[in-house]
Amino acid sequence: MMLDAWLQAQVAKLPQPLGGKLERELAKRWVALALALLALLSTIPIASVIGWGTTLLAALGLAALVALAIVGWSEYCTALVVVLGAIVLPWLALISFNFALGWLLRPLGLGLRASLVVAGIVFAAAAFGYLTVWKERRVAALVVALVLAPANVVGLPLLIASGKHESAVVASQPYVSKLDLAIVVPGGATAPVASAASAGPSRGWDVRWSVARAGDATSAWLLLDSSDPDAALAAASGAGAPLPGAPAWRADADRVVLLDVDGTPPAFEDPAALPSLPGRDGEVARWLRIAGQLAPGAQVAALLQTTDRARLDAWRRRLDPLGGSVASVQRLGSRSLADAAQLLAVQAPGASEELALATRYRPILLFDRGERRPSPFDVDDFFASGRVSLCHDDQIGGGDNCEAVLSASALTSGPTHLRIRPARRGDPVVASAIYVHPTTRTEGARTLLFLDYWWYLDDNPARVGHGATCGVGLSMPGITCFDHPSDWEGMTIVLDMDGDVATPIAVQYAQHKEVVRYAWAELQARWARWRTDPRSFLSRQVRRHLDMLDDAADRPVAFVGAGTHATYARPCTGPCHQTLDRTTENRYGGESAWTFDDTASCVEVACVRPLPTRHGGRDAALWNAYAGVWGDRHCILKGAYCTAELSPSAPSTQVRYRDPERITGWVDADEHAHRCGGDGVACPALPPAQAR
Repeated sequence: MMLDAWLQAQVAKLPQPLGGKLERELAKRWVALALALLALLSTIPIASVIGWGTTLLAALGLAALVALAIVGWSEYCTALVVVLGAIVLPWLALISFNFALGWLLRPLGLGLRASLVVAGIVFAAAAFGYLTVWKERRVAALVVALVLAPANVVGLPLLIASGKHESAVVASQPYVSKLDLAIVVPGGATAPVASAASAGPSRGWDVRWSVARAGDATSAWLLLDSSDPDAALAAASGAGAPLPGAPAWRADADRVVLLDVDGTPPAFEDPAALPSLPGRDGEVARWLRIAGQLAPGAQVAALLQTTDRARLDAWRRRLDPLGGSVASVQRLGSRSLADAAQLLAVQAPGASEELALATRYRPILLFDRGERRPSPFDVDDFFASGRVSLCHDDQIGGGDNCEAVLSASALTSGPTHLRIRPARRGDPVVASAIYVHPTTRTEGARTLLFLDYWWYLDDNPARVGHGATCGVGLSMPGITCFDHPSDWEGMTIVLDMDGDVATPIAVQYAQHKEVVRYAWAELQARWARWRTDPRSFLSRQVRRHLDMLDDAADRPVAFVGAGTHATYARPCTGPCHQTLDRTTENRYGGESAWTFDDTASCVEVACVRPLPTRHGGRDAALWNAYAGVWGDRHCILKGAYCTAELSPSAPSTQVRYRDPERITGWVDADEHAHRCGGDGVACPALPPAQAR
């Protein structure tokens, strides 16, 4: 009845005579009403992107222009509204179409070109309907709509993309996954092998072992090019007949020679219990001469059974300029010569101590209840699951040019990218781990250790605009669409290393393109206050997770954004924003805890792993060195219109890895966020360490 009354009122307003003009005026008013409803519907997804306040102001401004034009305030105003409305309102209609009906199109799996066709039809229909409100000649309205549709749906993305240079194809670069390791032991037999177990510090390497016995006059090879680390340990006892020939050093492998200077046994249960041995006159020059004779051009690593800092420094002064390294058996942590050789080949000498600190101070990861899988992947296990393929971007024809990759050693340098297959029922469960890249920096008179944490998940459903701004006609990567099929995120903890014990001084939360620093003391005091105050904003789930941890007071808490995986210092259940620029963010309520937040569970499975490196930790290696994109996507219109945004590549390719000191803003003691460079304000220096 109300609809009939409204129609009668509208008809009464129409000019006479009625005839055919009545039907046209009714149609015009229905079209205007329909387009107004579409515009109103579009404000919901738009508001989720730019905020309700901004959206409301924009909608009111547009409504005011339309009202002025309708009442005939000015012919120029009317003409302006007609022109602008013919562009703006069809875009709003397209957003509304995706918001209301996008769920019907997604199962169809429309290709990029087909989705552009659908978007063009929706845009043209909305423009035609809008123009018929103002124009009597439908033919002219149809012509204008057919011109505006491709100009906007195709032309606008091309215009926006003209200043962006985004590509999923990377240039070719060196890639090494092979190690040729040689262990050189002193002349004469050493202690027998106590244990032949050798796990190695990292996975994915293709290792060939050789062992030599050093003599004053000549040296002899006891093992050549074996793939068995247990055979290397057996040969490292120094016994056995010399073998003819020399190792077949591979051209595409890193060549490393480990000098067992003090005749340390091949395997040992407790490295710290080994006695500290003094050095001998001329030992550095003698052993370097032996290494040069046995393995010319190899990276040299010296293993000393000593805790004497002066002796270690004397070796370090000779090896550092040569790109070599020296380590104390007692402090390295490895329990065999094979483990020590591989560790010093790929990691820095202090990696074991740094890894222990990284495990102790690792963040407490709390995921939002909407997170699909609140557990970061062990990357090597993820490769082994069969869900990763290497795709060659420079090949033409012959299928999809992709091949399964079950190990990081099977990766090749660009131009390639990784295809991540969505999980299916029956796929193996992937183990969980987070990774750390320790970096030492000197700031004035103090030494700082940056523990740069990274974690990987196999998707990034940003869900910006409820999917409406990422639907047909709106898949502009990084502008309207932020979903991508793979994600690397993390955070950084800064330790002052100058005292008797390492002291945390700052936490740096990575939030997409931003890195926000908090002073450790202020952050911990804030958390202590929030946890003990029953009136604070922490939910019961968050309190329960933290109360179950014995060391929660000594570790930073990271609230992980649902789908986006950025980290925040406090929870948010909506509406949520990034810390610095208030950009819209998904929830990060922290209702789900990572299994390995518990320290006992983490230590049992070694849930914190070093990122793969080589050359004694100086260069990235294996999947950490892979520069291609971790995720498949397709683009048209010169990369302006894509199935997904460009996924982050491996940690070593990212700014935070290369420059862990860099921040873009900070939060002060009053919980106010500041951007570096804002109002001419520079980022503050790292705070001093406080007594613990």
